[in-house]
Amino acid sequence: MLNLEKAEEKISEELSGLACDSEAYWGYDKNYMDQFRRYYNVTADFIRSNPVRVLKEGDRTVGFFGLQSNESNWQLEFFYVCAASIGKGYGRNLWNELLAFCREERIGRFEFVTSPQAVPFYEKMGARVVGEEASLLKKGRTIPKLLYSLEE
Repeated sequence: MLNLEKAEEKISEELSGLACDSEAYWGYDKNYMDQFRRYYNVTADFIRSNPVRVLKEGDRTVGFFGLQSNESNWQLEFFYVCAASIGKGYGRNLWNELLAFCREERIGRFEFVTSPQAVPFYEKMGARVVGEEASLLKKGRTIPKLLYSLEE
């Protein structure tokens, strides 16, 4: 059985590790992954200051999401499923939990960036590509920027 729970600050390192393992699933080299660890670290402060939810199967964390509000806009900062669970329906479950949370909190839309390989998943979930942004991880690389609207 899957359950969504509020993240606790003490699991910040676990969530950072899950995010790294999930990103490494796409076959990135060591240099890229070292940069990823540096920039996409889930901190206790982030968990304390923002809505972060974990998807659990029993005692095992299988995924998590984290949202952040920047003035009037919401950003999906983290959305990761553990690498061993990719392609098994957990992402869809986590996405549905994210949308339920957004409806409950009256978050009408959110933006996010992602790896190009993940775009088909997000498009299947109803997000749309609205542009590109410079990657923090590799100079000269751009990554897709997406928008999901619950208002449409």
